Amino acid sequence: MENDTMLELLLAREEEIRNTLRANDSLDKSSEACAETLDKALTETLLRYNASRADRRTQQALADGLTATARAAAGLVKAGRAEKKAAARQIETWAILLLLVSVILCTGAIMLAQKLPLASYVCMAVSVLLAYIGGRAWFKKGEVTVRPTVDADSVWQTLRQTVETMDRKLDELSACVESEAEKPAADGGGALKAEEIKLLAGLLEALYAQNGEFALRQLAKVPDYMEDQGISLVEYSPEAEHYFECFPSRRETATQRPAILLGDKLLLIGKAIKQTETRR
Repeated sequence: MENDTMLELLLAREEEIRNTLRANDSLDKSSEACAETLDKALTETLLRYNASRADRRTQQALADGLTATARAAAGLVKAGRAEKKAAARQIETWAILLLLVSVILCTGAIMLAQKLPLASYVCMAVSVLLAYIGGRAWFKKGEVTVRPTVDADSVWQTLRQTVETMDRKLDELSACVESEAEKPAADGGGALKAEEIKLLAGLLEALYAQNGEFALRQLAKVPDYMEDQGISLVEYSPEAEHYFECFPSRRETATQRPAILLGDKLLLIGKAIKQTETRR
């Protein structure tokens, strides 16, 4: 399986992954379980991919980044379709009682119609009111539950398309990295700038000419060039002694080599001789 693409590694486990996705859908229809399956599939594919490219750190880093993005996006599967399920409707007990009382009052109103008309009217009115209330509450309102579900086949196709895209981006990014690494300098001068080449050419000329005065004149250009590059040359002083390696000497204190700094960062420690008192 050496140098297989991520898609080839994924397809080698297609049946296992699809069966797991179908099990998630048929058992508990859990989108969370589906997201965990996708995360696991991507992680294991990445591990196998990196194992086959142990000597190509750049491709491993690119694959790590793309896989991390895909795994984070896998959580979007939780926003799948919703399956509605209505609870069974039930008759309310107190509504039945209200209707029974309404029937009794209605019967009483009929029986009292001749002897007590006013009482009959009151019973009829109360009966109608109770019948209305009981009828409105005859059935209990059913609760609707919502459970997110996933389509296993659609999830697999999305996973496959994602890995195909990752392979394509890996090829493109790897080609760009390799092209940049192999590209020569635009001015044909390698890693050296034009100013550096000019300075070194002067020093080489002094070397070949075997002329000490000419060589010193060329060397005198070095500090100015370094200052132009933002590099500071610090000569020895008691305040700057922490930048130097000091050697005791009977001669006067002097800088043998300046300390080289880039901003506050010490690039190279300096050297100095430091006069010591002689005992008589």
